[in-house]
Amino acid sequence: IPAPARPATPGYARLVERFVVGELATRGDSHGEGHARIVRDTALAILAELHASSAVPQSEAESGAEPDGESDRRVVELAALLHDVCDHKYCDPQTDKGRDAIRRRDECLRSAASAEEFELVLAIVEGVSFSKEAKGLFDRASMPPRLRALRDVVSDADKLEAIGAVGLRRCIDYRRERDGQHASEAEDSEELARDVAVHCDEKLLRLSAAYIRTEPGRTLASPRHRMIVEWRAKFAASNNEAVLVSVVMTVRNCEPWLEEALASVVAQTYRPLELSVLDDGSTDKTWSLIQSLSPSLESAGVRVIAASTSPAKAGRGIGYGQNRAVSQSSGTFICFLDGDDVCAPTRVAKQLQLCQAKQLELCRPREVRECSDSVREGGSEVLEKVREGESLEFWEGAPSGVRKGESGKLEKLREGESLEIREGESGQLEPPTRRQRCNEEAREEPLQLREASGKAARQAGADPLPVLVGSGFTRDPIDATPRYTAWINGLTEQQLVQQRLRELTVIHPTWFCHRHTYERLGGLSEAGAGFPEDLDFFYRHLRNGGALARVPEPLLVWRHAESGVTASRGVSWEVIWAMRVEHLETTVLCKKPWSDGFAIWGAGKEGKRLYRSLSEKSRAQVREFCDVDAKKLALGRYAHYESGAFVPIMHFRNVKPPLLLCVKDFDGEFAKNLASLGLCEGVEYLHFSF
Repeated sequence: IPAPARPATPGYARLVERFVVGELATRGDSHGEGHARIVRDTALAILAELHASSAVPQSEAESGAEPDGESDRRVVELAALLHDVCDHKYCDPQTDKGRDAIRRRDECLRSAASAEEFELVLAIVEGVSFSKEAKGLFDRASMPPRLRALRDVVSDADKLEAIGAVGLRRCIDYRRERDGQHASEAEDSEELARDVAVHCDEKLLRLSAAYIRTEPGRTLASPRHRMIVEWRAKFAASNNEAVLVSVVMTVRNCEPWLEEALASVVAQTYRPLELSVLDDGSTDKTWSLIQSLSPSLESAGVRVIAASTSPAKAGRGIGYGQNRAVSQSSGTFICFLDGDDVCAPTRVAKQLQLCQAKQLELCRPREVRECSDSVREGGSEVLEKVREGESLEFWEGAPSGVRKGESGKLEKLREGESLEIREGESGQLEPPTRRQRCNEEAREEPLQLREASGKAARQAGADPLPVLVGSGFTRDPIDATPRYTAWINGLTEQQLVQQRLRELTVIHPTWFCHRHTYERLGGLSEAGAGFPEDLDFFYRHLRNGGALARVPEPLLVWRHAESGVTASRGVSWEVIWAMRVEHLETTVLCKKPWSDGFAIWGAGKEGKRLYRSLSEKSRAQVREFCDVDAKKLALGRYAHYESGAFVPIMHFRNVKPPLLLCVKDFDGEFAKNLASLGLCEGVEYLHFSF
């Protein structure tokens, strides 16, 4: 990271640089003069960005004088160059040698700085130590604003050199220096890697979240932290270690419920486990609770990565908080939890098991992928029935439109016809019924949504296939949203996709996924309050080839509270409606058979609102409304005066699929009427309204 350009290196900097080179000449690369120069350049770059945004309170030489930015630069440069000269690993202040090194440093500093700057530099040098900060041996919060801001600049620059590939390299260099080894000598690489992995767990993976203080520092740390996370995950896999799961929380004023939520994390049966929590500017005792409860989580085997934003910078929304909590985490898999909800003890274990199983299932070639009804898609795009215990292989070299029958003979397909081999001795070929075709299309719909990304992932052999896993849940209080709870807990795996237009079919508090599933889409939208970032991510996940799965049993208590996390989002139904309509038009109505025309079931307020919400092109695809209400049928048509269109209203038995169901009461008589048509969900009809 280059320092900001300047005409020439100032005299004070050249003087101190020469001193540092001499003092650190016998040290290795991890704490040598090269490291000091890098920290200096990075610190000046961070300071310049903060000055540009007026984020650093600068000094004033005289009352009413202009801010002295040059003094800030001098203090930061001197502190960055000198910060390791008397590092405790090399310099014991209780010995004559250590006291002499401190005396030489102070003499050099006095010759380069004013008395005020001398005190500032020493305070910064004393305050950049990770071990002191981690042990709470200095009080950062009590520092004067300017000192705290400049200390954070130097501290961030130093800690950035402990993150990423350079951080791993410095670990290796220091370990070799400590053990008296040279980089060229052979050594036990496995033992060295294990030492580095332990150092990652104890320090390096914690730096980005809790110890990088400035916004420029966090921006620079993010890709480096990801590199450390990836290396640690690969090391764990190569040593058959269990994968790390990060429980991710964004909290704001969750004091009444937080202790119970964190206790449910401790109670998880799965290890290794990490808690990554961001307090987004709470004004109650939420942050104090996190700090006081962290030791008990650590002692229970849950690594805690905690960070907070000041109340002045708070309120950027769930998206910002969630993204930051994920970025500071280290787990290969991510488990989302709201600060007012409670996990069942087996939640992480069961969702991880299902997520890994789904990834393996989706990675298998289609010809050997297991299906509940034992149907496979053959190599020439035909359906074949597979006997029990038999796996199907593609028949290579078949001419177009020809397939191989059970008898081994080539048999001609009729135009537009797919064939199914039915069990029996004769091996007769018979076209499937409409019901069989619909069932197969409905079964394949979730696969179609993710086939492109799945193929690419298999070819690349790198990123896992994206699966978003949810679970069943109970509500607290038990009678909160009973209709919604019953609907979502009763969905089949196919309906998780088929009924996506109604609402979220996998609710955000139950989400569990691989890190890549979240990061490939850039995380949640940071549009802020009033935007449904969970529904937006859900639809983007599906549009980009994502799959859905769910553990049916209730693994979460989803709390309904007026001041809770969900209630605080303030999202209007109009915004959610518009997002659902957009997803309908971009993923359904633009494709056959819907693009050839469809009917809206429901000539009441919901159906008419949907019609009015559609684009002009989509409205032209609406053939008719259908209903059962005699008054609506008597009208005969719906007049859309804005466009001058008249849409017929017909009895539901007189319309042809596909149908878009837009009624609120989808139980009772409506469900019976729908079932009487014998239509296939996901192919011949889709639900829109809830």
